[in-house]
Amino acid sequence: MKVLFLVTYPTEGPSNRFRVEQYLSFLKEHGITYSLRPFWESKIYKVLYEEGHYWEKTLYFLKGCCKRLNDLIHLSGYDLVFVHREAFPVGGAFFEKIISLTKPIVYDFDDSIFLPNSSGANRIVDFFKYPCKVPKIIKLSTAVIAGNNYLKEFALKYNNNVVVIPTCIDTQKFTPRDSKHDDKIVIGWIGTYTTSKYLKTLKEVFTKLLDRYKNSVEIRIVGSQGKLFDNEKIIYKHWILENEIKDLQAFDIGLMPICDDEWTRGKCSFKLIQYLAVGAASVVSPVGMNKEIIVDGKNGFFADTQEEWFQRISQLVENKNLRHAFSQEGRKTIEKYFSLRENLPKFIDIVKNSDGKHKLGLREKSAKQEHCFYCDSTNLSLFASGVHDRFGVSKKELTILKCSNCGSFLQSPLPKEEDLAGLYPEKYSFKKEGAGLFKKIWDSFEWAIFYYPVLKGSVNLIVKTTGLSSGKAFELGCGSGLRLKELSKLGFVVEGADFSQADVKFARESLGLNVWKSDIENAGLALNKYDLIIGFAFFEHLLDPGKMLEKIGRSLTKNGWVVLSVPIADSWLAKLFKERWSCVTEAPRHISIPSHSGMMILLEKSGFKDVQCRAASLIESACDVALTIWPKGNFYMTAKQSSIEKIINRLLVGLLTALAVLPILILKIVGVRQGFEIFLAHKEG
Repeated sequence: MKVLFLVTYPTEGPSNRFRVEQYLSFLKEHGITYSLRPFWESKIYKVLYEEGHYWEKTLYFLKGCCKRLNDLIHLSGYDLVFVHREAFPVGGAFFEKIISLTKPIVYDFDDSIFLPNSSGANRIVDFFKYPCKVPKIIKLSTAVIAGNNYLKEFALKYNNNVVVIPTCIDTQKFTPRDSKHDDKIVIGWIGTYTTSKYLKTLKEVFTKLLDRYKNSVEIRIVGSQGKLFDNEKIIYKHWILENEIKDLQAFDIGLMPICDDEWTRGKCSFKLIQYLAVGAASVVSPVGMNKEIIVDGKNGFFADTQEEWFQRISQLVENKNLRHAFSQEGRKTIEKYFSLRENLPKFIDIVKNSDGKHKLGLREKSAKQEHCFYCDSTNLSLFASGVHDRFGVSKKELTILKCSNCGSFLQSPLPKEEDLAGLYPEKYSFKKEGAGLFKKIWDSFEWAIFYYPVLKGSVNLIVKTTGLSSGKAFELGCGSGLRLKELSKLGFVVEGADFSQADVKFARESLGLNVWKSDIENAGLALNKYDLIIGFAFFEHLLDPGKMLEKIGRSLTKNGWVVLSVPIADSWLAKLFKERWSCVTEAPRHISIPSHSGMMILLEKSGFKDVQCRAASLIESACDVALTIWPKGNFYMTAKQSSIEKIINRLLVGLLTALAVLPILILKIVGVRQGFEIFLAHKEG
């Protein structure tokens, strides 16, 4: 088998050096020969991101064009083409389209290159860049390799055959120094011209550090291609390939400041991976993949504000033992998840098995075929049609399918991931934030008789069943953070994520919780961090529940617990109310509703054990009955009503809830399956 590797940069480019070139020496033993063809050459790479040098850049650009045309002419001599990022640096997917007509493509990318992004040094070239070509390249490819889960989620919109291989590192080359220097503590950053802009946010932090610690610390910046600050005490070094490992090994503390936006969430945290590999204690922004690698306080520190950056770096400067502990734990993280040894088999497997377009055709057909999220059966039948969104946010009529195997429900057609946030009303969770006296009194009343008993009951159930009385807890879809607040009162260290900026703001500012905004499918869970992960009324909102369980499994500590509360498709509520059931009319936000057996199948298939199930509280089930009968009483609907209408509708819901409690209690006693169930399970040790 012979493979043509098309990469953008020469060896000096870190992206293709670590995502492509470090694998090449291992191909021969697997019967694979190759040609490596970079577009740019080493001679021009040194000045490629400097302003000016226009004639040189033009000359080498034309030379790169000739090389690519030559690659097309000799395409017949290869069995597979591996494209890293793009075959051609400007324009559309012209080269990839031609290649795909005769050869299978494996496509690899490690940044959000589907978004516009400019280095500032080559504005003319930037004008001709065409990030919209990335989805087209993904569609043309037999297999796609993404650098992290955020990029994988994007790629899955266009190709069903996507795997994650992180930007890994050869841990036999990138090793901690045998002994660190004792004269000065080196606070370091390494990178490129394009990423040095993020370092500028630490200008005041660096000034304060140098003022406090004088000559006992040194701030060293490698690869910025020029001075970033006026402070003469800051040391700058040119990045040289031969010195890269030695420069990194000199760092006692590694820094990775970065802003939080769509571009940075797609970055693969390779700077951090390098720091941890050589044993540098690291302080990083809690953004994107950084949150999957760092366990705050165990193998590194998160820092967000200027004060946090100063405090965290100061802690490491003053505490040698802490630096050593972070160094040890960081190295373990890299060896376990981000080493070349761990990821090489996956890379080889993809290259060897991406051997023809007939496989792609099968995958595309499979991707279009609807299947049960819980048992994978494709035997689906109609449960309800003409279903309308009870909140009126979506005007579409929806169809609900039922799995003939396990009985779970599935919305059809499925919404696109990028459309999910727009399907939610402005107010989707309860918050005690009354603006006037009447609203404050009313919110306090509802909190006391409904929300608090339900939240407190769920927390008590968690503690009683799991045996946990403290530890690190994370809530998926935490809303306004009220349940997390109850857990924190018991001694848990809590974190959470929600898609609603308003809810996140309330949880942070009013309740003092450490929560962040995240889209529904990507919650920013860190590896091996949490003793408890919970999701109440969350799981049914996912486009891929199985993938979420995989993430949860990776993020739990050994013998950690997951607790999920979900509506149940084979409950008496579903059978009685059918398409009128509030959990069905919650489509399009409720993408699926599992049956009891479907949920058990998925949990066990995802590697969880000792799965236990408890019925949700009587009040919660009774309220669901009331809202199914009288949907006008939902708090989102009443938020748009006059005070009198709101009082009448909410009181009617309260009355119906009270009337439903006794019948539900009887049904529960005789063993009839309830409308909501709470599943609790261990991660396999």
